[in-house]
Amino acid sequence: MINVYNPAFQVNLSQKYYLHSADAAIITAEDRSWFKKQGTIRIGYLRHMAPFIEEGPDGKARGIFRYLIDHGFEAFDIHNKVEYVPYSDPNAMKRDLIAHAINAALPVYDTPWESERLHILQTPNVLAMQMYRISRTDEPITDDDIIAVADDLPSQTKYAEEYFPNNQLRHYQTENDVIKALHNGSADAAFMNPYLVSIYLQGDNKLKKELLEQTENLTIAVNPDDHPLFMAMSRMNTLWGESSIHESLLRHTDESFIPSFWYFVQSHYKKFLLITALSVMLLTFIIAFAVFRTRQKRQADRIARLDFLTGLPNRRAYDERIAKLEKEPPRHCVISMIDINGLKTANNTKGHKAGDELIRGVAECLEKTIKDPRYVGHAYYAYRIGGDEFTAIWLIDDELYLQMQETFREYVASWKGAYCDFLSISLGWASRDEFPMDSIDDLLRTADKRMYEDKAAYYCRSGIDRRKH
Repeated sequence: MINVYNPAFQVNLSQKYYLHSADAAIITAEDRSWFKKQGTIRIGYLRHMAPFIEEGPDGKARGIFRYLIDHGFEAFDIHNKVEYVPYSDPNAMKRDLIAHAINAALPVYDTPWESERLHILQTPNVLAMQMYRISRTDEPITDDDIIAVADDLPSQTKYAEEYFPNNQLRHYQTENDVIKALHNGSADAAFMNPYLVSIYLQGDNKLKKELLEQTENLTIAVNPDDHPLFMAMSRMNTLWGESSIHESLLRHTDESFIPSFWYFVQSHYKKFLLITALSVMLLTFIIAFAVFRTRQKRQADRIARLDFLTGLPNRRAYDERIAKLEKEPPRHCVISMIDINGLKTANNTKGHKAGDELIRGVAECLEKTIKDPRYVGHAYYAYRIGGDEFTAIWLIDDELYLQMQETFREYVASWKGAYCDFLSISLGWASRDEFPMDSIDDLLRTADKRMYEDKAAYYCRSGIDRRKH
């Protein structure tokens, strides 16, 4: 129920009390003893889940989950031999996990209660991705629509069954078969995460893509008798870091899609005919192919740095900007930290749509401020860095920033949504003009501290119990 009404609860709690603690990389003596006695650790994986995990041309497992485990074992100083066992059937993989034929299985799309019913442990989400609806038209899905799913991507079936239980599912062997079914009308819709879109729909302008609210969550399942292994795997994504995970996803997405010559010809047949007529087919093909691949990488890179709810850059883009500013500090720089007041109450009383509306409202007010004719031309960056947390970086002096902050607060005060009547924020800021000797990291800490002071003052003025708000 906590996750339903406050989706950011687990992330915020982990970041506050655990994820940034040095203890996250420590294994107890009892757990380390278990690893020494265990010997080889057998991990089952689905062989057709690129870029997350797949069986490579050499017959070995490759993908984000493989590198996540490699990095985690290295960070924990675990030297057990790891054997990866490929599966095509997720149910067979679960049966082997329950029967102790393997110690862990990945990736798993089940809900925690399903895993509990099967007496297996499921780690916290390793990856949570927004999904796209793929179809021939922009019309919303109705109960009469046939949804295509690929048998070699079992998470698609689980996703469709969970969020679209009234629709008929039509099974196909591979993702390419699903796309063919959409083109020829055998099915009306399918679901893909952004990385599969990048792999399978490059250059396809006939199919429409619509971003959905529901996410696809992938985890790792472990036999309960192997609890030390479960504890280690539950912390591996924290040790590796969000930026490393996204970079690995981009690399494996790129590896998973290597278009053949005939794929390019079919996708660009008009260009190919023109090249043939001009007798320069080979040279033009090489140039067009390079552009095609560059565009794919650019799109995947953009997706990895985008917050889908607000359209603002995400935490990864924010970290990259801060690193650049630390390396080349600007003469004038103001950093403001923004947090929404009352988001939990909105989620509890009016539902997630109301909470999402407040989050989008902050992004809208920031965008209106920078587009205000009085401030056009000044360097500005805004990011959504957490559930209800935003950071704005302004490369201006304090005098102009105070004017822009007043304008921003005016937009916030006048905001009104479909579900919420008002928007309230807490804001703290710090600048190089005020603290010329401070680093960018120092300014961030000062701005964050002032934001929390502003939030405490808000609750004091309002007479609201912060713990319930």
